[in-house]
Amino acid sequence: MDRAQLDRSYVSQVENGQRNPSLLVIAKIASALNVEPADLLVPRGGR
Repeated sequence: MDRAQLDRSYVSQVENGQRNPSLLVIAKIASALNVEPADLLVPRGGR
């Protein structure tokens, strides 16, 4: 994920629940995706 300046393998591990991202990493990913950080913390299937 170039826009977030994070390694692709790290992001994959976060997506697959193998790593727990810090709040800074959550903010970087949210910024790269143009969403609010809270949107990344909503359980799958909606609010």
